[in-house]
Amino acid sequence: MENFDVDKIVTYLDKFKSELSNLYSWDINHHVFSKLDELSIDCNGYFNKPNLYENTIDLKMLVSKKLQEFKTFNKRNEFHKLCSLLIRDWGGIRSSKEENTQIIIDNIFDSNEINYSKIPFKRIASSSKILSFLNPEKYVIYDSRISYSLNWIILTQQAGNKFFPIPEGRNSRMRAFDV
Repeated sequence: MENFDVDKIVTYLDKFKSELSNLYSWDINHHVFSKLDELSIDCNGYFNKPNLYENTIDLKMLVSKKLQEFKTFNKRNEFHKLCSLLIRDWGGIRSSKEENTQIIIDNIFDSNEINYSKIPFKRIASSSKILSFLNPEKYVIYDSRISYSLNWIILTQQAGNKFFPIPEGRNSRMRAFDV
């Protein structure tokens, strides 16, 4: 990453790492849990941690195991239902066309190794949500909020002269800024 001073980015973010459980505010929509039960995912004992961050970690681990199981045992329908739930209910991307979402999910289901060049940028938010649950140790979510945040850090910390592309987002406040 010759265009970025990674040390400056890491230094800026370092002060937040011990506060993640207090800063994290993506509220898990609790009706998602009833839909998980429909997919034979036992949620008993999960999601009773004292904060949203820890509950989200539990959710990722539980769902990751189930997605891996669905892939291993070739359960395409269950995989699709769970991925759709992640995109629409957990991720809040409800405006996408089902047939476009189906193509993304099928590509991920059919792939052993993800080829990012085959993921259309306009669907990176949906794809990255699935991948971050499928393998949370390897993949992260990339959406408009993430790219805005990274770009803000790069700008304010003078950590580079290039910025990350911003996928089209649904947040009208973010779209109001000409970046």
